[in-house]
Parts: sequence; structure tokens; C-alpha cells
Amino acid sequence: MAQRLPNGNTFIACKTHLREVDRDGRVVFSYERPEGKEDFMRARKLPDGTIAVVVQPSQLPLSREQHYVRLDPSGKELARFGVRVRTSGGRLDVQPDGRVLIPQIDEDRVVEYDAQGKEVRQFPIHEPIAATRLANGNTLITSGINMQPVEKRVVEIDLAGKLVWEYKATTRVTRAYRR
Repeated sequence: MAQRLPNGNTFIACKTHLREVDRDGRVVFSYERPEGKEDFMRARKLPDGTIAVVVQPSQLPLSREQHYVRLDPSGKELARFGVRVRTSGGRLDVQPDGRVLIPQIDEDRVVEYDAQGKEVRQFPIHEPIAATRLANGNTLITSGINMQPVEKRVVEIDLAGKLVWEYKATTRVTRAYRR
């Protein structure tokens, strides 16, 4: 995952480490999970300098439960709670109040958690891949990862769970943005 930051730097998340590089490619931040016990699945650097990640155990057998972790700029854990995320790659959508949207592909839903890990709401959708909160409060969700003839689409859902808009695709849609 790569994320362009407002200051022009690039935040990069790989399976084993996080890096931030400046425009000249110099590493200005580097972090690896202590003792290498967990791998990064998803990550995002937030405007306040904290980092949101989803991690999973790096040793087999892999647990079905992963963890959402919020790190301070030095890598110290600020929060941790269990989530279920099977897919790797991509960013997390974290709101200014700390709420986070977690696509749970095996459970056919997107769950919104508050900053303490309490479920706030969920959106049922077949095989969600990514979820983004829009400026109008609605949620944009991509779905359909398997290559079987099942629905592959992007949907916009309001906070009550009502479908507002959808785009159906013939191939997998992994990311969508509304401008």
C-alpha cells in the first residue's frame, strides 16, 4: 500500500514494515512490528500523525482473527481490538472521531467500529473488499472478489443501510473513489 501525504512524502506499508519516504526517496520513518510476530495487512497514516493498521499473526497456523491497531508516531500502541479481515492490501478508512470501517469478506459485511472497538453499525454486502466514508456521510463499498459469476459492484449506502447508488461490473472491483 502506498499513500501520498499532504507534505509530499509517501507512506508505504509492506507485509513486514512501514516506511515513509520524502520526495527524494530518503527514509524519514521506519517501523517493524516487535519481534516480527505480526504481519501488516492494511495501513494508513492519519492526519494527526498516528498510524492505523490491521495485523495478523505471522506464524502458522494463522488465526482467523486479526487486530486493528492504532500506533502513535513512534510506533507505540494506543489501541487494539479484534477484527476479521481476510484480504490484504489497501488502506483503512478511519474517521476523525476514531471510527473505522472494516470490510469482513467472510462474513459478507462491513462493520463500523468506534475508537474503542465497539461495533457501531454494519452494512450487509456480499464479499466486501474496501469501504470509504463519503463527505455526505454515506459509505462507498466495493464487493465481489471471487471469479465466480456473483455480483461484483460498487455501492453507495446511507447510514440507515439504504442503497443510494450502485455500479455493476463484470470483473472484480477493488477500489473506488468519489470526487
